[in-house]
Amino acid sequence: FEEYGMKLSDINANYLPYTDGFSQLGDGNIDAAFALGGYPTAAITEIATTRNIRLIVPDEDKFANLLKKYPYYSKIVIPKEVYKQDRDIPCLGVKNIFITKKAMDAKLVYDVTKALYDHLDELAAMNATTRQIDRGTLAQLPIPIHPGAKKYFDEKK
Repeated sequence: FEEYGMKLSDINANYLPYTDGFSQLGDGNIDAAFALGGYPTAAITEIATTRNIRLIVPDEDKFANLLKKYPYYSKIVIPKEVYKQDRDIPCLGVKNIFITKKAMDAKLVYDVTKALYDHLDELAAMNATTRQIDRGTLAQLPIPIHPGAKKYFDEKK
């Protein structure tokens, strides 16, 4: 909102459970719904089967400002066929990360990291959002990386 000179008070916000927001959008009771999740998201896919939806894309300069101001976001692209759009849709993305205590045993963290990332193909066969993991950016995070995970990522360089 801030990038467009707006405040939260400029809208009539409805704080609904996730799927209710998209049901209400489909019923015409609200004008927009906000989604945070990997794609395809079931609630969006469901509404896109019965309604024409439009995913809102920030202007390029606004997008660049957001990424500069909030480095924990990244730019992702949702392929047009996912939600029946006429073009691929750039969106703000948030990396999903595992968080642990700094004091957690480094070997255990290394072993868990290795077990997950050495088997991404198997995970992707079972979970569509796993296919979105970019192996080239695994160790690029805006927070410190645990020494056990760092060891694994350093070995993969």
